[in-house]
Amino acid sequence: MSLFLAPIHQVMYDKIHYTDDLATALAEKDPSTARALEENFPSIEKEPLEAVIDKGNIHGWLAERVVLAEKRLAFAACALAKKDRVGLFEAVKDFGRKEAFSGSAEEAFFLYDSRFLNGMPCDRIHMPEDAEEGFAWRITRDVHGEYYDEAGLYDALIAAWWEGLLEESELNYFRDGNLCTVK
Repeated sequence: MSLFLAPIHQVMYDKIHYTDDLATALAEKDPSTARALEENFPSIEKEPLEAVIDKGNIHGWLAERVVLAEKRLAFAACALAKKDRVGLFEAVKDFGRKEAFSGSAEEAFFLYDSRFLNGMPCDRIHMPEDAEEGFAWRITRDVHGEYYDEAGLYDALIAAWWEGLLEESELNYFRDGNLCTVK
């Protein structure tokens, strides 16, 4: 366990906020969903990490926020999927578009990996793979599915995010089982 804040802790805090910001953006598409989100899952602190983290339990504190962010996103996405599925995916695409991405397939992956909670880096959830073109990675374990009451919804959200992210580029995102590729 860390006894001091390291750069990876800030990276995780930033990913927590990105996931939470997406959850909030989705919930705001429907006022009753937004109210229910806040009633069921408290908002995540926005203050600087060093001002709010439990320095005696750095990993535990971050792990609690990871779970909370995952639950907030799943709640908002599942609720909106039942009310306005098309609107849900359009909102996620908009979130990807806001990145205003231009770059290589590898840069696209690293941007994605810097935004979403896919375990801790030591969990090795995304393992790079050789690709004839573009950038490929294998998902070694599903760390999101447990939060969703609809199988595959998280993966569909991510596909929509990729669609928005890559919209102005020549790149495309593909997923075949657990193998993902941007080319």
